[in-house]
Amino acid sequence: MKIKNLILTLSLLYLALGCGNNTSAMDNESNAGITITHNDEVDMHQSEEEGNAVNLNNGMKWKANAETTQGIEDMKNEISKFDKSNVTPISLKELSIALNSDYQNVFAKCTMTGDAHTNLHHYLLPINGMLKEIENSEPQNGLLVIAKLEEHLNSYSIYFE
Repeated sequence: MKIKNLILTLSLLYLALGCGNNTSAMDNESNAGITITHNDEVDMHQSEEEGNAVNLNNGMKWKANAETTQGIEDMKNEISKFDKSNVTPISLKELSIALNSDYQNVFAKCTMTGDAHTNLHHYLLPINGMLKEIENSEPQNGLLVIAKLEEHLNSYSIYFE
Protein backbone atom coordinates (compact mmCIF):
# COMPACT_ATOMS: atom_id res chain seq x y z
CA MET A 1 0.00 0.00 0.00
CA LYS A 2 2.83 2.41 0.86
CA ILE A 3 4.54 1.66 -2.45
CA LYS A 4 1.30 2.33 -4.33
CA ASN A 5 0.90 5.69 -2.56
CA LEU A 6 4.52 6.56 -3.33
CA ILE A 7 4.06 5.71 -6.99
CA LEU A 8 0.85 7.73 -7.11
CA THR A 9 2.52 10.73 -5.46
CA LEU A 10 5.53 10.62 -7.77
CA SER A 11 3.33 10.25 -10.82
CA LEU A 12 1.16 13.18 -9.83
CA LEU A 13 4.28 15.26 -9.25
CA TYR A 14 5.54 14.31 -12.69
CA LEU A 15 2.20 15.27 -14.25
CA ALA A 16 2.16 18.57 -12.39
CA LEU A 17 5.47 19.47 -14.01
CA GLY A 18 4.11 18.91 -17.51
CA CYS A 19 2.84 16.26 -19.81
CA GLY A 20 5.60 16.33 -22.44
CA ASN A 21 8.47 13.87 -22.66
CA ASN A 22 6.31 11.00 -21.51
CA THR A 23 8.88 8.42 -20.47
CA SER A 24 6.79 6.55 -17.95
CA ALA A 25 6.88 2.86 -17.42
CA MET A 26 4.13 1.23 -19.42
CA ASP A 27 2.45 -2.08 -18.89
CA ASN A 28 1.46 -4.44 -21.67
CA GLU A 29 -1.36 -6.92 -21.95
CA SER A 30 -1.34 -9.64 -24.53
CA ASN A 31 -4.69 -10.97 -25.64
CA ALA A 32 -5.34 -13.06 -28.74
CA GLY A 33 -1.89 -12.15 -30.04
CA ILE A 34 -2.58 -8.41 -29.80
CA THR A 35 -0.58 -6.23 -27.44
CA ILE A 36 -2.31 -3.28 -25.80
CA THR A 37 -0.24 -0.68 -23.94
CA HIS A 38 -1.69 1.28 -21.04
CA ASN A 39 -0.11 4.35 -19.56
CA ASP A 40 -0.73 4.30 -15.82
CA GLU A 41 0.14 8.00 -15.52
CA VAL A 42 -2.77 8.87 -17.79
CA ASP A 43 -5.03 6.63 -15.68
CA MET A 44 -3.97 8.43 -12.48
CA HIS A 45 -4.31 11.83 -14.09
CA GLN A 46 -7.80 10.86 -15.22
CA SER A 47 -8.94 9.80 -11.77
CA GLU A 48 -7.58 13.04 -10.35
CA GLU A 49 -9.48 15.26 -12.77
CA GLU A 50 -12.40 13.09 -13.88
CA GLY A 51 -15.67 14.94 -14.20
CA ASN A 52 -14.18 18.40 -14.83
CA ALA A 53 -15.81 20.20 -17.73
CA VAL A 54 -14.05 21.85 -20.65
CA ASN A 55 -14.64 25.59 -20.76
CA LEU A 56 -14.08 28.18 -23.45
CA ASN A 57 -11.52 30.95 -23.02
CA ASN A 58 -13.92 33.82 -22.23
CA GLY A 59 -16.18 32.70 -25.07
CA MET A 60 -13.25 32.04 -27.43
CA LYS A 61 -11.56 28.81 -28.46
CA TRP A 62 -8.28 27.81 -26.80
CA LYS A 63 -5.15 27.80 -28.93
CA ALA A 64 -3.93 24.21 -29.25
CA ASN A 65 -0.56 23.11 -30.53
CA ALA A 66 -0.56 21.55 -34.02
CA GLU A 67 0.44 18.11 -32.72
CA THR A 68 -2.60 17.96 -30.46
CA THR A 69 -4.96 18.88 -33.28
CA GLN A 70 -3.26 16.35 -35.55
CA GLY A 71 -3.63 13.64 -32.89
CA ILE A 72 -7.38 14.30 -32.67
CA GLU A 73 -7.62 14.14 -36.47
CA ASP A 74 -5.64 10.89 -36.48
CA MET A 75 -8.11 9.34 -34.01
CA LYS A 76 -11.05 10.51 -36.13
CA ASN A 77 -9.42 8.95 -39.20
CA GLU A 78 -8.91 5.63 -37.41
CA ILE A 79 -12.60 5.54 -36.58
CA SER A 80 -13.64 6.44 -40.12
CA LYS A 81 -11.45 3.60 -41.52
CA PHE A 82 -12.91 1.08 -39.07
CA ASP A 83 -15.27 -1.44 -40.70
CA LYS A 84 -18.39 -1.09 -38.56
CA SER A 85 -20.17 -3.79 -40.55
CA ASN A 86 -17.79 -6.56 -39.44
CA VAL A 87 -17.03 -5.93 -35.76
CA THR A 88 -15.32 -8.62 -33.70
CA PRO A 89 -13.55 -8.55 -30.33
CA ILE A 90 -10.24 -8.71 -32.22
CA SER A 91 -11.14 -5.83 -34.54
CA LEU A 92 -12.10 -3.78 -31.48
CA LYS A 93 -8.74 -4.52 -29.87
CA GLU A 94 -6.94 -3.54 -33.08
CA LEU A 95 -8.89 -0.26 -33.20
CA SER A 96 -8.10 0.32 -29.54
CA ILE A 97 -4.38 -0.16 -30.23
CA ALA A 98 -4.42 2.38 -33.07
CA LEU A 99 -6.48 4.91 -31.11
CA ASN A 100 -4.37 4.45 -27.99
CA SER A 101 -1.21 5.14 -29.98
CA ASP A 102 -2.64 8.40 -31.31
CA TYR A 103 -3.89 9.29 -27.82
CA GLN A 104 -0.48 8.66 -26.23
CA ASN A 105 1.13 10.81 -28.93
CA VAL A 106 -1.09 13.73 -27.97
CA PHE A 107 0.13 13.48 -24.37
CA ALA A 108 3.74 12.95 -25.40
CA LYS A 109 3.73 16.02 -27.65
CA CYS A 110 1.79 18.28 -25.29
CA THR A 111 3.37 21.73 -25.07
CA MET A 112 0.37 23.71 -23.86
CA THR A 113 0.46 25.51 -20.52
CA GLY A 114 -1.86 27.29 -18.12
CA ASP A 115 -5.63 27.22 -18.51
CA ALA A 116 -5.40 26.01 -22.11
CA HIS A 117 -3.43 22.98 -20.88
CA THR A 118 -5.90 22.31 -18.07
CA ASN A 119 -8.88 22.49 -20.42
CA LEU A 120 -7.14 20.26 -22.95
CA HIS A 121 -6.67 17.63 -20.27
CA HIS A 122 -10.31 17.96 -19.22
CA TYR A 123 -11.19 17.29 -22.85
CA LEU A 124 -8.75 14.39 -23.33
CA LEU A 125 -9.26 12.42 -20.14
CA PRO A 126 -12.70 10.96 -20.93
CA ILE A 127 -11.16 9.46 -24.07
CA ASN A 128 -9.01 7.14 -21.94
CA GLY A 129 -12.08 5.48 -20.43
CA MET A 130 -13.70 5.10 -23.84
CA LEU A 131 -10.55 3.46 -25.23
CA LYS A 132 -10.56 0.93 -22.41
CA GLU A 133 -14.25 0.24 -23.03
CA ILE A 134 -13.64 -0.33 -26.74
CA GLU A 135 -10.76 -2.67 -25.95
CA ASN A 136 -12.86 -4.81 -23.62
CA SER A 137 -16.25 -4.62 -25.36
CA GLU A 138 -18.38 -7.11 -27.15
CA PRO A 139 -19.18 -5.95 -30.71
CA GLN A 140 -22.58 -4.35 -30.04
CA ASN A 141 -21.39 -2.35 -27.03
CA GLY A 142 -18.15 -1.52 -28.83
CA LEU A 143 -20.11 0.18 -31.61
CA LEU A 144 -21.96 2.30 -29.05
CA VAL A 145 -18.70 3.39 -27.41
CA ILE A 146 -17.14 4.13 -30.81
CA ALA A 147 -20.12 6.38 -31.63
CA LYS A 148 -19.71 8.13 -28.26
CA LEU A 149 -15.96 8.60 -28.87
CA GLU A 150 -16.58 9.89 -32.38
CA GLU A 151 -19.04 12.45 -31.03
CA HIS A 152 -16.52 13.51 -28.38
CA LEU A 153 -13.72 13.87 -30.94
CA ASN A 154 -15.98 15.94 -33.18
CA SER A 155 -16.56 18.34 -30.28
CA TYR A 156 -12.82 19.24 -30.19
CA SER A 157 -13.36 22.12 -32.63
CA ILE A 158 -15.90 23.68 -30.28
CA TYR A 159 -13.19 24.34 -27.68
CA PHE A 160 -9.86 24.38 -29.52
CA GLU A 161 -8.33 25.82 -32.67
